[in-house]
Amino acid sequence: MHHSNWSRASWTVTYINRNWRWLLAIVFLLCGFAGFMSGVGATERDLNNANPFTLLYYSIGLFILGGMDLGVPVGGPLWGRTLTWIAYFGAPLLTTSALVE
Repeated sequence: MHHSNWSRASWTVTYINRNWRWLLAIVFLLCGFAGFMSGVGATERDLNNANPFTLLYYSIGLFILGGMDLGVPVGGPLWGRTLTWIAYFGAPLLTTSALVE
C-alpha cells in the first residue's frame, strides 16, 4: 500500500502534538548535560571532578527546581553556560506546565 507524503506529514504533526513535552524534556536534559560536560560549574556545588552520571543526575534534578540547590552556572565556555541556562529555565517551566495542565 502506498502512503502519500501528506499522510506522513500528518502523522509527524500528530506525533509532535502528542509528544511535545517529551521532546522538550529531552532537549532540556541534553542542554543541561552538555553544558555541565563542557566544564560549566555551579556556585553551590563543586562539579569539577564529577563523573558523567553525577552530571546527568544534576541535569535531571533541574526538572524539579534542582538548580536552586546547585546555585547558578559559572565557568566553562559561553556556549556551555548558554545551554545550561536554557536547561535551568526550561526544565522547571516544562514541569510546571505539565502540573498546571
